[in-house]
Amino acid sequence: MKLRIEECCRRLPVRTRLVIVMTGMGLLVLLLAGVAFWQSSQAVVEQLTRDRMETIERAIRKDLVAALLDDRVENIARINRLLGSFEDVEQARVYDAEGRVRFGYVREGVSASTVQFDPARVGEIDIERGSAIGWRRLTYRERPFGYLVIRFSLARQLAYLERFRWLLFLLLPALFLISLLVAVRLQRAFSAPIEELAGTFRRVQDEGDYSIRLSTRERNEIGTLYEGFNAMLGMMSETRDALAETGSRLQAILASIRDSILVTDCEGRIRYANPAALEFLDRDLSELTDRQVKDVLHLRTGEGEDVTGRLLSEVLEHQRPVSGSEEILFLELDGRQCPVSLSAAPVVQEDRPTGAVLVLRDMHECWSLARELSWQARHDSLTGLINRAEFERQLDLALENVRPSSPHVLLYLDLDQFKVVNDTCGHLAGDDLLRQLASILDKKLRDEDLFARLGGDEFAVLLQSCDLRTAWDIAERLRSAVSKFRFVWDRHTFDLAVSIGMVVIDSPEMTRRDVLAAADMACYAAKDSGRNRIHLYQGSQADSQRHYGEVQWVSRIVQALEKDRFELFMQRIARTVAADERDDALHFEVLVRMRDESGNLIPPGSFLPAAERFGSAPGIDRWVLWHVLERLASWPQDGFAMCAINLSGHTVADPAFLEYVKEAIGTFGVPADRLCFEITETVAVSDLARAREFIEACRDMGCRFALDDFGSGMSSFGYLKNLPVDFLKIDGMFVRDLVNDRIDEAMVRSINEIGHVMGMQTIAEFVETPMTRERLVRMGVDWVQGHAIHVPEPLPSRPGGRVILWPGRRPIP
Repeated sequence: MKLRIEECCRRLPVRTRLVIVMTGMGLLVLLLAGVAFWQSSQAVVEQLTRDRMETIERAIRKDLVAALLDDRVENIARINRLLGSFEDVEQARVYDAEGRVRFGYVREGVSASTVQFDPARVGEIDIERGSAIGWRRLTYRERPFGYLVIRFSLARQLAYLERFRWLLFLLLPALFLISLLVAVRLQRAFSAPIEELAGTFRRVQDEGDYSIRLSTRERNEIGTLYEGFNAMLGMMSETRDALAETGSRLQAILASIRDSILVTDCEGRIRYANPAALEFLDRDLSELTDRQVKDVLHLRTGEGEDVTGRLLSEVLEHQRPVSGSEEILFLELDGRQCPVSLSAAPVVQEDRPTGAVLVLRDMHECWSLARELSWQARHDSLTGLINRAEFERQLDLALENVRPSSPHVLLYLDLDQFKVVNDTCGHLAGDDLLRQLASILDKKLRDEDLFARLGGDEFAVLLQSCDLRTAWDIAERLRSAVSKFRFVWDRHTFDLAVSIGMVVIDSPEMTRRDVLAAADMACYAAKDSGRNRIHLYQGSQADSQRHYGEVQWVSRIVQALEKDRFELFMQRIARTVAADERDDALHFEVLVRMRDESGNLIPPGSFLPAAERFGSAPGIDRWVLWHVLERLASWPQDGFAMCAINLSGHTVADPAFLEYVKEAIGTFGVPADRLCFEITETVAVSDLARAREFIEACRDMGCRFALDDFGSGMSSFGYLKNLPVDFLKIDGMFVRDLVNDRIDEAMVRSINEIGHVMGMQTIAEFVETPMTRERLVRMGVDWVQGHAIHVPEPLPSRPGGRVILWPGRRPIP
């Protein structure tokens, strides 16, 4: 009951509350005023009675004293007359000082009442039944003579009191009405601003109009409240506009984000989904709202494990974020698997979790691209075969599982005459040849065999769990397929061949380096044996040690380059018959030696083959060119006529080396026409187009060229007319025994004559005896070089000066 009353009171408007309170207070005040008036009226009656008693006593006091002193009839009659003159006196008695009645008075028509004298009540007044009885002491000049007891009527006082009460009865309702009117007026004054505020609040709430403003002339708390309300509406309007702008921006941002965004509450129910999520999930927002996210998203790993519950538990229960970079998940959508990444984080407001935000990224393109990149990283882009890195990885796995009872076999294939196709028809033809051969050879292999392109025209096949006989049959099929293949390009037809090196892998102690080195040696052995054949590696431990030693030269060469442990030597080239003054000037070839860690001088035949085979020769060539030009820059202009510098095949094939030559010549200012670059016949023939391009570019600067070791292959004559060289250096294998071998003499004579016919000068190497020199002079060879002419010596800083070691300037990289 109490709660109901309190609830009803809470629902009462402020106006009604004010009216009730103020009316109640008015009634209370009137009631208290009535009680006060009633009590005061009693006191007034008592006071009037006392005043009347004193008035009567004063009027008859002397006569009463005289009657007490002399109680003659005349005195008593006089007293009666005086008492009778007071209309309200009904009865009186006079007592002497001892309390004896001396005489009395009773008004006619009034019944006498027995009044007991009690000295203790002197000075008191009793009021009862419309009459008052008073006891007074009679004194004269402060001498007591007796007592007077008077009973008189209170009709006059009671009439006054009755009139006062009627006046109060009429006045109190009037006052109540006045107070009610005042209360209503006051409640209007107080409640009207509050009602106006409440009404404005409802209007703002219903209409959302924050432009409303209240006005008042009040300068009190009401005015402050109105001003605060207007300021609050202004702030709310600004906040609403800011929120609307932020919301619009947020909606635009969420709509522009390509990732799918879902927002859930603490129970995992979806509360929001951006347009990308709706499109990706192919759902309407109404279909997703309030649904459990685990009923919408079904995420699995690549192994098929359902991880939806675990991921949601991490975010919603444990309040831990989930990173999208951890793994690719697969979302089931309409029976298909979509690769996605999931990022999720708890949403915390005021230190209290309120839900989570989930971001799904469609990883189909990235996943496809990653698979494509992964495939490209493991495969050769030209042929589609696995590349060298992947082949080596698979070879490592095979080596881990090798058993003597189940050996593997590695085939190393190197195409013969592939350079001819490239040089004749261009690289497009070479690429097409490799693609066709890769397709043909792949069909000759078993399903379990691993076929790879290692680079250039080199291929490898790993025959797993294969005996030697089967491996040989497969290798022969591959060789035969290449031999039977005819490559046609732009009306050119080419016959091809392949050299195959075979290595049996039957020991778990074999390493990848051992296997590849053995296969490389077997392949070179096949080429040295005449090409177009298969060679089974049966080398000893010493062969492997020797090959490993060649590999070790690479690191030694790199260290020598870094520490400038190379030294330059020179060997003069002499003119057999001087044609002009320049022929008598200094012609020489630059030779290079290497100092080892102990300071010993190492000849070029020990380290240059390894440098050329393993790609370190360009670094040596750059070092030699830079340091030679630096020394020649300090020579006088007529100090030499020609300086010959050897270049390796890798250097000629390096497109950046031409710019290096230009920069070195420009740096030191050595005349280009005094430089002669020597390239071997093998280098020139192996990549004829590149060699010709390099030679022509250097000749345009003024440099000259010599074809070194010419005659080591009779096929050289077919290419000689396409090489714009200035000198032919006859291979020393023909010159060394020229005097004693008629065939060598015929070879030298033929080369010399062909060179002269083509306008080239000839140089004979390895001239070790004066007899050899004389024979060469009679043949008409232009230049001679060898120990019989000049023993190599360190290249000085100046002609005839002492050797100055490299001062520390670094080569241009």
